[in-house]
Amino acid sequence: MSEPVRTTESSHKGTVTVTESSSHETSLGCDTIYLTSVQGLLKLTQMAFSFIAFMCVTCAPWWEYSHTSGYQFFQFVSMTCLVLTSIQLFLICTKLIFKIPLPWNIIDVVYHAFAVGFYFLASCLVAAWAYNSSLAAGAAFGFFAFVAYAGGLYFAIMDYRRSQQLTENQPNTMSTTVTTTTTVIGSTVIETPPMQPEY
Repeated sequence: MSEPVRTTESSHKGTVTVTESSSHETSLGCDTIYLTSVQGLLKLTQMAFSFIAFMCVTCAPWWEYSHTSGYQFFQFVSMTCLVLTSIQLFLICTKLIFKIPLPWNIIDVVYHAFAVGFYFLASCLVAAWAYNSSLAAGAAFGFFAFVAYAGGLYFAIMDYRRSQQLTENQPNTMSTTVTTTTTVIGSTVIETPPMQPEY
């Protein structure tokens, strides 16, 4: 992290401008601390349950039965959640999430809410039409994934609330430049006070 930069500009006429800025750089790299946190382990669990559930339903001989659309929906939900969670985990671990200016807390809440709803629906469909043990195992791992995504939804809501509280507790800051003009006429010094910022 770099130190704040203080710049002072002055001219012979007496105009002085003082600017302070601070830069917070986030370097790219692998964040292994996140992977060992509760939320990181939960994302890994979500991915594992999604993959196992997908493989159980895919390996089952369900094409012989009449409810193939329910099984295909389950495959779609499990593979979509696996891919999106993998992308999210990649963005967090490489710290690219800090470089992309999006409302990530809201996106995380919405994503987990959809994942919870779709996993519950898809797992219920497969469980209702499970004609063999592979489909039953797929439904069971679908419900495990549902619980894991519900836990992720809980943490996403808590992160969103925490960010809202931090935003509300910070005073309203406004970027203003204050310029004081000092004019020297002969031996008389005239200082012009700064203008009040317009709101």
